[in-house]
Amino acid sequence: MEAGCFKRDHDPPLSVLWRERYEIGTKSPPPQTLIMKFSPATLLPLLMAAGSNAAPSQNSPRQTKPPTVYLAGDSTMARTNSPHNGWGEYLSRYLTISVVNKAISGRSARSFTNEGRFAEIERLVVPNDIVIISFGHNDGSSPNSANDNGRSACPGTGNEVCRSGKTGETVYTYNHYLQTAGRALIAKGAKVVFSAQTPKNLWQNGQWSGNYEPPRFVPYAAAAARNVGSGASFVDHYQAVTKTYQRLGSQKVNSFYPVDYTHTSPEGADVIAQAFAQAVSRDFNGTTAVKPYLRNPVPNPSAAIGICMTRVGVVVARGVCDAGRCCLRVAGSDIGHLFFFQSPIQFSVPGIHQFSSPAKAVQRTMAKVLITGINGYIAAHTAARFLQAGFSVRGTVRNKTSPNVESLLRALSAPQKAGGGKVEIVEVPDITIEGAFDNAVQAHLASPVSMADGDPAPMMKAAVDGTTSLLASAVEAPTKFKSVAFMSSISAVYSPPPYRSPDHVFTSADWNQEAEAKVAELGDNTPGYITYQASKTAAEKALWKIVDDKNDPRWKAVNVTTFCPSPVLGPPLFMPSPLSGLSMRVKDIWDVMHGGDVPEASVIRGTFVDVRDVAEVVVKTVANDLAVGDGEEKRRERLLLVAQDNVSPGQMAQVLREEVGDNLRGVIREASAGKVEEVKKTRAAMKKFNSEPARKVLGRDWVMFRDSVVDSARFFVSFEETEAII
Repeated sequence: MEAGCFKRDHDPPLSVLWRERYEIGTKSPPPQTLIMKFSPATLLPLLMAAGSNAAPSQNSPRQTKPPTVYLAGDSTMARTNSPHNGWGEYLSRYLTISVVNKAISGRSARSFTNEGRFAEIERLVVPNDIVIISFGHNDGSSPNSANDNGRSACPGTGNEVCRSGKTGETVYTYNHYLQTAGRALIAKGAKVVFSAQTPKNLWQNGQWSGNYEPPRFVPYAAAAARNVGSGASFVDHYQAVTKTYQRLGSQKVNSFYPVDYTHTSPEGADVIAQAFAQAVSRDFNGTTAVKPYLRNPVPNPSAAIGICMTRVGVVVARGVCDAGRCCLRVAGSDIGHLFFFQSPIQFSVPGIHQFSSPAKAVQRTMAKVLITGINGYIAAHTAARFLQAGFSVRGTVRNKTSPNVESLLRALSAPQKAGGGKVEIVEVPDITIEGAFDNAVQAHLASPVSMADGDPAPMMKAAVDGTTSLLASAVEAPTKFKSVAFMSSISAVYSPPPYRSPDHVFTSADWNQEAEAKVAELGDNTPGYITYQASKTAAEKALWKIVDDKNDPRWKAVNVTTFCPSPVLGPPLFMPSPLSGLSMRVKDIWDVMHGGDVPEASVIRGTFVDVRDVAEVVVKTVANDLAVGDGEEKRRERLLLVAQDNVSPGQMAQVLREEVGDNLRGVIREASAGKVEEVKKTRAAMKKFNSEPARKVLGRDWVMFRDSVVDSARFFVSFEETEAII
């Protein structure tokens, strides 16, 4: 392979490109136990102390031939004799089994049923055949109208019934028609795949419109698969094509629609078929019956039409396609080969932030750390850093069967291998129950996160009770622990005027004086963000009250640190499912990259710290705690983690516009005039935070806002290109 180029098919997920370089010593101190807590679903808090299918009847003939795929759908799937064609005609290119296209133009789930077309497929199928069903384009409008066209379904997803205003026909819901057909086909031994309708042209008039809610029949099809149950599955073909179209850009996608905004040219239909195959290959919505019969490799819809997307250094850079290879360009300069690494690597290119070695080398140890809410954004990064440093990690989650736990363990496999430690997951369904952490404790706890308005009491109680529950379990544990690291928030520090003067510099001595008072004053009318701030403040105060209790000598032998990070950015360790699980400020980047509005500015939003810096400070703090002798005075410290206090959402959008490739640049919106003025006011009123004590622990300069935004965007591009649909 030529220097500066790589094969697109071998480009690795960003999650395996560990750019941090850590020096790990070899001395092994005696085993220690640490207590740590992380909050799972936010970017501010981190709490740390350490399908079976229906079988044919016994009388059925034994299946000896490969299954056949039957297609049921409308014109977007059907074969036509016009300048456009349906994607069903091209699906066979990507399967190793036969495809029989029974889709018919102009049909809906209702008319396909009434014309006996589902019944025809039912007669044809034999056990293990596969039927892909896709409707939605013709199923809207109202059947109650005197102009009922015989295609519209009754509104709803259940047993609702309507009467045709034209013929008097009893009309059922879209889901009724799909589920009735699906159950009948499965009873014959077939497997059914409900495929969401494909999108129309999402680049009409050169403007991207792919960020709005999909048509209602997309979630309806997903519900049909769930309701039918065993033998049925769902493919979100709508989302798969949407992602492909966004990558291809306006000019290319518009060329797919020679007649109207719904029906595609043969080239466009082929791309849509490839997107379906990609969705199935990647288990976009879980495994389907089609997957075993995909041709290998499944083609990339973007590469199929000659687009090369590279993603090293700057978010997305245009590459030059040459025999399937793409030249990498990082910060304007070519670099050497990029290989697929299965383990952490040392990787240095211009424009990528390099983490320096710890000022005081973290020694390889047999120490154990407990991290509560380990599948959270900050917690996952901190777990990875501990593993790299040779610690063993025990993490608590609410549900061990969550797909996010599986994703986390995959992401932790490389740092675990590098450091030699072990990972253990413990389920703690309710952190507020007394003794909830008894079985887990050898560490810390998770705090709830909600921005919903309304009664603040449940969230306040959960935050405080979760903290006290963990500490109670920790102090009763038979194994001694040496360190408690608790992730609080800058929200527990900052108070607006008139509580503090405009020129006040916030330090570890400051507390939020507004939030708890507002909760007491407003009660059920408390805004969600005030409740959040109050819960963080109350939880941290509860911790200090317990560990500083002079009547409980057990805490005298424990080092305690609380960390108060500003809004945290930086690439996630893994992509949560659903995407709403992204931390709030990180999701701002995702949303803006996908055409969402630029968020409003605020004082707190004007501060920032990178998630990798947070993890590094926590690990170094705990490592320093291990070095404190048993007879020495134990540390009590509160660290503010603020890398910059003069940033804004508008700056984030500007960074993305400057750094991403052409296709995404046109999607990212400008901040509105009102928001720009709000940013100016925010900067003028911006408060200063003294985070120098935390920076000294870090031992180097903070990662800057621009680098953090770019690296986050790179991760999202990587995710969409390699982990999801291209």
